[in-house]
Amino acid sequence: MDNLLGNWEQLLFITVESVQISTILLIALGFCVGLLSGLLGLGGGWLITPALNILGIPMILAVGTALAQMSLNSFLSAIKHRKRGNLDMTLGVALSIPMIFSIQGGKYTMGLLDSAGNAEGVVSILFMVLLSTLGSFMFYESFKALITKDDRDNRSPAPIDPNAKKRWFLRGPQIKIGPNHDRPVSLIIIVILGLIAGFLSGILGIGGGFLLMPAMIYLLRVPTLIAVATSLICVMIGSFSGSISYGLSGKIEYLVVVVLLIGTIFGSQVGVAATKYVKGGPLRLLFSGVVLLSALSILMKYLNYQLVAQILIFGSATILTATILVMMGINMVKQNS
Repeated sequence: MDNLLGNWEQLLFITVESVQISTILLIALGFCVGLLSGLLGLGGGWLITPALNILGIPMILAVGTALAQMSLNSFLSAIKHRKRGNLDMTLGVALSIPMIFSIQGGKYTMGLLDSAGNAEGVVSILFMVLLSTLGSFMFYESFKALITKDDRDNRSPAPIDPNAKKRWFLRGPQIKIGPNHDRPVSLIIIVILGLIAGFLSGILGIGGGFLLMPAMIYLLRVPTLIAVATSLICVMIGSFSGSISYGLSGKIEYLVVVVLLIGTIFGSQVGVAATKYVKGGPLRLLFSGVVLLSALSILMKYLNYQLVAQILIFGSATILTATILVMMGINMVKQNS
């Protein structure tokens, strides 16, 4: 009987750094991340890294584990989007190349912080600042879009400005992006975005999609579905590069990665399918709220309110996942009736 109970305990819990973590909770987290990846083009590190840390995994291990999970997660979703013709490979490669280099700088910085014993505090503060800033911006933009009925998902790209070269953010060498490769964008701003996203990926384990997806939508004016698919390519390449560095340093919990991927495999398929049925406007508004609650959960963890932090981050992720599935089901019924 004791052996039987011990075997069940090994299946239901994973021990990391003397902390027991529920495999069911990790599978559910993986499903949520996969769903958001396929639907919104986000690698999921913004959720996985703080969630793992809140569960008791040291920050540097949480970052490395999140990067390894995202490299495989984004690959699965990107394949589906490529078959649907949503991918802008030119833009994706242009963003990914600088990410590969800067992600190593982020990993090196993380190593220095961990050696000095400052990784938990510094990374937590960076996460709070990043999530609260981007969450507030996305909430404002999404709310304004709903009020003005600006359907960013379905509208045509803005016409090319014949005086575009006079604008500072379009000066210098340019590349052509968009479905027809006819929209000029400054290579300089692409490189800057890639460098920033890569550095944040290396130090926070966020994959870069959390920054790049809204940057493509609001700054580069890329249609949402194109931004989603292209962001996944960047997350895949950047996360793979980062996970190699963290893996060589022994900073990845591979068993946690495998369990997360069990949920991710199913979630990513559902997420890509949901792009047909779930409107972006209301979803982005809800998503921005979850991002803000995630920032609050990190603050609660920082202040040692462990239970409150877990309720906030896992509760908000559950509500977001359930809402997406309900919206998907309702719209499927409407379209098929």
